[in-house]
Parts: sequence; structure tokens; C-alpha cells
Amino acid sequence: TRTRAGRDNGSRNVVSLEPNFLFEMPGHDVHLVANFERITNNLEIEIIGQGSTIPDQGVHTYYYGDNVTLTAIAEYGWNFSHWLINGTQYSSLVINLTMNTSYSVEAHFIQIFHTVVVDLVGQGFVQPLPGSHSYAHGSQLSLVATASPGWEFLHWLVNGVEDTESEIDIAVESNLSAVAYFEQITHTLAVAVQGQGTTSPLPGNYTYNWGEQIQLNATPSTGWMFEHWSINGVINQNSSVNLLLDTDIDAVASFIRITHELNISHQGEGSTIPATGTYTYYEGVIVQLNAIPDDGWEFSHWLVNGQANYNQNFGLRMLAPSTAVA
Repeated sequence: TRTRAGRDNGSRNVVSLEPNFLFEMPGHDVHLVANFERITNNLEIEIIGQGSTIPDQGVHTYYYGDNVTLTAIAEYGWNFSHWLINGTQYSSLVINLTMNTSYSVEAHFIQIFHTVVVDLVGQGFVQPLPGSHSYAHGSQLSLVATASPGWEFLHWLVNGVEDTESEIDIAVESNLSAVAYFEQITHTLAVAVQGQGTTSPLPGNYTYNWGEQIQLNATPSTGWMFEHWSINGVINQNSSVNLLLDTDIDAVASFIRITHELNISHQGEGSTIPATGTYTYYEGVIVQLNAIPDDGWEFSHWLVNGQANYNQNFGLRMLAPSTAVA
């Protein structure tokens, strides 16, 4: 309060700043005026984190007894935490204040974070690495899956939803579970035989994992010989072949019958069955040799591969190239 005194000429002077004081009358009339002013208090608002307030951040002046409503509004990706009013914490979004004093107010906002758990099934590599990761609400998450050699990527399973893209971008707005699935690559080996013989593996279709090594072996049957393997159309003359399974394979073992030549001739006068000449027979075949002397001649013996055989008619088993002289 201020009390002013002055003469009748209208001059004004402050005579006291105290509400109670003694005034000594001068030698003239005095007009005393008591002056009153409204009390004001300050409301200072500060924002901690990301958000806004009503009233805005800053210093505001209010009259004593005014009612002020404080409202906190969090930004995207943030949550309101609490008010700190003259050192006391309040959790309500909306606070009513009576301005009977000045206030120092802090509005506290905290950033929202979500947990992203990354895992994989099979063999491969993922980014982020397998494990638990924390991401701010609304941030972009890039999931990348790369298969190991011999494996192929199938799909991501993100919170139960399949995505067959190996690279996907996701806005993180909740907790996430992301699992990358990989499947081992397999190849088919088809083994077949032409002719007579056995193979290892036996003729048939087989499934192998990518990168496995197998050995092909071919064994001819009696009277047959191994000719070659045909592996996806490429000829390999080794009876034992090592293969790396990095594609589907068709392998055919070819066997051919063994043949021998038989040269037939005679000395003296006569004929033979078969007639003299050179013949080709499969190995193991029995050739019936018959010597027929002309008139005035008689059969003496066969000379077979240098050894005498006195049977005029006999069977010769073809196990090697042979000569037969009657």
C-alpha cells in the first residue's frame, strides 16, 4: 500500500510505504489517499523431454487467487510421466492450481521404448543379431536375413505374420518378435544302369544335402565290362567317381559285353563248322566246333590256343581271344 499526501494545489507526494504510520499535520489542509494494488504471483513452466503444456512453457503472471489449469500433452513416441510443482510430484495429466503463491512447475515426459527380440531357425545370418534389442517408439527397424552356404531363406515371422522378403523395414510401435527361418538346400541324385552291372549307390533316386560328397562305384557283371559314367551328360571313364552335391545329378553307369575273337582254320583236306574265318563272340559263350574230313582223309585233332584236343566235335567257352586249327 502507498499513502500519499499533498496540498490543495494537486501535488502528490508519497508520505509512507507502511500500512500503519503517524502523520504530523502541517499548517494547512492535507488530503491523504491510501493506495492498494492487486497481488500477483508467477507461474514458471519448464518442459523436460518432448511434449507441450497448457499454458505454454515460460513465465506467466496471475493475480492472487486466480485458478489455473495445467495440461500436459505428450509428443508422438513419448509418454507423460509427472508434474513437479514446487518440488512435489503429481502424476495427473491435468492439475488445477490456485495462485495463492508463485509456482515453479516442471512437466516431465519420457520416451517410449519397445523390445525387439530377434532369432533364427536353421543356418544363416540376421541383422540385428539374435538377441533382445531396445528401440524408441516410431523408429525404423531394418531386418536383414542372409542364408549360409547350403541353406536358403524361407521367411520372416514377425509377431506371427509371415513375410517372404529377406529385407524388411518396420516402424517399431510395439514389442516385436522377429524370427528368420532358413531351410537346408537338398539335391537329388538319380542313379541308373545301362547293361549289366552293379553300382554303389544302387540304382534309384536319393536326396542329399547341399555340399555333401558321395562316391559313385560301378562293378560289371560277369562277361561285361564297365564303359563309363554319364554324369549330367558328361562322360567320365573312371569306375569310381567322387561327386560334390551342389546341383541335381543324373548318373548313368554304362556296361558293355566283353567280346573275343575266334580264328578258325584247318590243315589238310576237310571243312569245319563254323567255317574257317574269324568270328566275334561274347565272353562266356560256348562255340560248338566240328571238324569234317574230306573223302580219303581222317580227323586228327584240334589245336586250340596251342593245346591239342582230340574231340572231333566239342564246345569251346570263349574266355579270351582264341585260335582253333582243325
